[in-house]
Amino acid sequence: MFLETHNFQVMLDQVRCKPYVTFVGVPGSGKTATARHIALKLQKEGYEILPIADTNKIEDYCNVSSPQVFVIDDVLGVYGLVLFELHTINKYSKRLTNPFNPKTKILMTCRQAVFSYKKLSDSVLMKKENIVFLHSEENELTDEDKRNLLAQFNLGRNFLTSDQLASSSNMFPLLCKLYSSKKELQSSGAEFFRKPVYCIIKHMNSLKIHNKIHYAALVLLMANKNRLSKKILDNDDEETIEIRKNEESFEEMRRSILIKCKKPAAHSYELINALKELKGTYTKKRGREFTFFHDSLFEIIAYHFGLSLKRFSRFSSEDGNNFLLKLESPTSRPRAERNWDLPTCHACRGAGHLKRSCNWTGHGSPKFQAKSHICFQTGHTAAECRKNSP
Repeated sequence: MFLETHNFQVMLDQVRCKPYVTFVGVPGSGKTATARHIALKLQKEGYEILPIADTNKIEDYCNVSSPQVFVIDDVLGVYGLVLFELHTINKYSKRLTNPFNPKTKILMTCRQAVFSYKKLSDSVLMKKENIVFLHSEENELTDEDKRNLLAQFNLGRNFLTSDQLASSSNMFPLLCKLYSSKKELQSSGAEFFRKPVYCIIKHMNSLKIHNKIHYAALVLLMANKNRLSKKILDNDDEETIEIRKNEESFEEMRRSILIKCKKPAAHSYELINALKELKGTYTKKRGREFTFFHDSLFEIIAYHFGLSLKRFSRFSSEDGNNFLLKLESPTSRPRAERNWDLPTCHACRGAGHLKRSCNWTGHGSPKFQAKSHICFQTGHTAAECRKNSP
């Protein structure tokens, strides 16, 4: 179910003219949906769709005799810039600009926060003619687009006033989906579309008290890097066992989290049932494993659970800004202590707006990074929020 917005045809024409295009926007803005919808359009014209995870796979799967469209989600990383991915892009840049088959199309998505890193300044991805900024003046959702989205999710075209539409979050497409499928969020009314993270956190506060098993399951899903199954919980998954060899004991982590969530005796089947009950709003299933419905939910759960931690260990990275989320035992002494707090964007302070600072490197435990903050509500950088503030 995809809504073609007012400027969709322009985006489609841009793809037709270029060998590669990167769709850039905040989480929940429709980057992936747009890229996939365009791929399906091209499929009707004879293109073969190939969703891939790594740019270097283009050479492996490229067919010089038939048109193909490659789709690469979060091409530079999800929660922060992954340097390995950037190096891969640079290494295979000729395959982007001059594919073996001139008809080949490469569609990529990238978070706005990741795309703003200075290290990308010399990248082939930074060519303006090969970028679709979903929040540019030309592409941003109009009031009519938003009303059509509301209608598509059976919320009613006039559910929000013109003023409410104008102040709504750039995550609008995702918010329509969440609001239409989660009754608990509907109590927030129109406020949910202006301050979604604030409303979801309020729901997490309630969940933590009144439905501890649901909350514990979400925290475990976050702590295990956005993948969980009964086999993983029972430590019976070969891939997971191999990954955990050099990491903290999963059993120790699980026990610490369940104690913190006040469900120390929770069984694996109870946790999996909880994830099933949250399916469609907070979780989705891929094969036998559960993941978050959207990667922004990973960050919200990480932030919310972090609020309850009195301390966590700090480990410096090369930029000195990363903090390792780790439950400390009563007898352990952390290398450094710091109150858990996500700073509030100056322009949004007092309005319940929170700044996203969770960065996931793909290895080890969740890390929280103090740079490249983006306002959860507007999708703008802190500088943009200050510029636009009254």
